Amino acid sequence: MKPKNLILISGLILFLGLLLSSCATLMNRTDHSVRFYSDAPDAKVQVNDSVYPLPAYIQLSRSKDNLPVKLLNDNEVKELEIKPVLTNQFLVGNLLWISGAPIGYLIDLTNEKRYYYGESVYLSSSTSDSTVKPMTYWHRRYSTEKGQINLHYSIPYVNSFYLRPKGETPKFNTGFWGTSMGLDYFYKDNKFVTLKASGVMDFFLPVIGAVDIRGEYELMSSAYFSLTDNYKLNHISLGYGLNYAWNKWSFQNNEEEDELPTRAATEKINQSIGVVLNGYYQFGKHFHTGLIYRPTFMQIKPDIKFKYEHLISLDLIWKFRLR
Repeated sequence: MKPKNLILISGLILFLGLLLSSCATLMNRTDHSVRFYSDAPDAKVQVNDSVYPLPAYIQLSRSKDNLPVKLLNDNEVKELEIKPVLTNQFLVGNLLWISGAPIGYLIDLTNEKRYYYGESVYLSSSTSDSTVKPMTYWHRRYSTEKGQINLHYSIPYVNSFYLRPKGETPKFNTGFWGTSMGLDYFYKDNKFVTLKASGVMDFFLPVIGAVDIRGEYELMSSAYFSLTDNYKLNHISLGYGLNYAWNKWSFQNNEEEDELPTRAATEKINQSIGVVLNGYYQFGKHFHTGLIYRPTFMQIKPDIKFKYEHLISLDLIWKFRLR
């Protein structure tokens, strides 16, 4: 790559990293909606100077301070305080940005947008504790049922390769980007099979862009089908199964006119069979992230023999229920 292009790309990545490093500050509004409900019949809640019959959705301003409320029921008044908690954008979102998480955390620490009063608040008429901890994302339950079908699309964002091309020394590299499509079918409420087609590569930049690479370089990529059996426990799913892969390594040269390449450009592809193991955590109604370990053991083409290779991917996946 030309030095000028490298400087420009590095500067762009640094600028984007600083710009996008504070997830809570950028993404959160100054207020948010909270659902209040209670076990008391005909109960009402007083927030600031307003009274709401329960259940009710109430718009609250974000703050690091406890929120005083009053539970009104049968001429009884119970004074309570809602304790704020840190948002998912602050806890997790900063880790997903291009730049290092510490920058984002330091910026968010100066802004009260990192707090909220949960997604819902349960006001008990019998509790003796005056401080109420809200229900947050982490209390959500994502139910599934037998016969459910999910369509999913994913981005294998970080990919670590170990390949053994014929006639070459073993090759290691870690890069970015890929794409995947698949279907889940639940044959039990908490068990499902997944059929997926994937393609991954080791692009050297964490952002997509046109680059002019000069000199000699190696590229690795893989396309594969996988079939897995999976078990789901609330936010977590674990799977195991089989894969059929096309693993590709290539040597490219794009030398300047006055430079001679050390070897001719070449590419080597093998087809292999192996297993696949995965683990995901569900962060929302549709979004999951996890790790895929996809080793292959038996090479089918260009010749049949035992050969170990592997791919490890950090996968970002979105699932949408079809049935």
